[in-house]
Order: sequence, then C-alpha cells, then structure tokens
Amino acid sequence: MLIYEDLVSHFEGALLTQLRGHNNDGGFLEMWVPDPDPLKSLINMAESAEAFGQNAFDIQIQQSTLDPARFPELKEGLAGLASVSMRLEGAAIVLSISEIGG
Repeated sequence: MLIYEDLVSHFEGALLTQLRGHNNDGGFLEMWVPDPDPLKSLINMAESAEAFGQNAFDIQIQQSTLDPARFPELKEGLAGLASVSMRLEGAAIVLSISEIGG
C-alpha cells in the first residue's frame, strides 16, 4: 500500500538531490508530480496510473492531510477516470482507487 505523506516527502527530497527520475522506484509514480492540494495530487496520481496502464492502487493518507469530508469532491474529480472507495483506519484514510481508465 502506498503512503501519501511518504511519497510526497520522498519526491521533495529527491527533487533537491536528483536532476531526473524523482520517482523511479514507483512505477506509475514516475509520471506523478504532487500538488499542494492533496485532492488534486490524488487525481494526478490516478491520471499517472492510467497513462502507465495500471488499473488500481491503494493509498493511505492522514486525515490531517485530507479531511474525509472532501471524499465527495475526490469522487467527483475522479468521475470518468476511476472508481474510489474510502475506509477510515484510526487517524488515516485508506483509499482504493480502481477501474482506472475503464
């Protein structure tokens, strides 16, 4: 399972130390660039997965990063691109993004 905050931290750290290939170890994440708005960032991630031919992924994100009340916004932003479901696990949200591109 991907952990959103770790991905952003890794990207930002690699940005300072690498000229290219900031997300080489993440497959479809190679094409992903995080956005300051985590909602837009997650939509960008699903678009990267679609471009890479990946049809699903799970990601954990802290509620302090993305308020669960924004889930309908995320669902709307992914409409036509992917399906998304959410479950709460303590202080985290686990998002299952599936049927990407379908």
